[in-house]
Amino acid sequence: MNKEYKYNCKVEFEDCDIQNIVHHPKLLCYLERARIDSMKNTELSYKNLLKNDMGFVITDLKTKFILPAFFGEKLTIVSRVSGVYAHCIKMDQIILKTDDIELPIDNWINNEKTVLCCSIRFSIVNNKTNKPIENYKEILKKLNLDNNNNIKSVYFKHPFN
Repeated sequence: MNKEYKYNCKVEFEDCDIQNIVHHPKLLCYLERARIDSMKNTELSYKNLLKNDMGFVITDLKTKFILPAFFGEKLTIVSRVSGVYAHCIKMDQIILKTDDIELPIDNWINNEKTVLCCSIRFSIVNNKTNKPIENYKEILKKLNLDNNNNIKSVYFKHPFN
């Protein structure tokens, strides 16, 4: 998995309210699509998780809405893993008004094209027991990352879990 991954989409009519502005829950759907897509080439792809009776559970979500997105606009969602803890992964995401962006992005919040910034934590859980995987070293391995990728990896439970 790259340090930063981008996912492009276009705002469709069904995503908008009467003012042609993307309804805020739809932005969260865009983020989810980008998260799932960013992991497709790892052992933690959603397809692999389902085969092994596992899935993702959101444990914490912090979002800052900055600019509205409108019908017909092309958007890019950039995702990057910023932490792996005892039993959760932290991912930072940004939605930008563009479909032509070079990675890496230096200034996420003050970028003039920023629609939304998000920091999310999610656990990988066993669907039969509803218990999270608690081996952060195994999670790093499955994400094709190691501590040399500037990923914070700490063996403690996240306070919101």
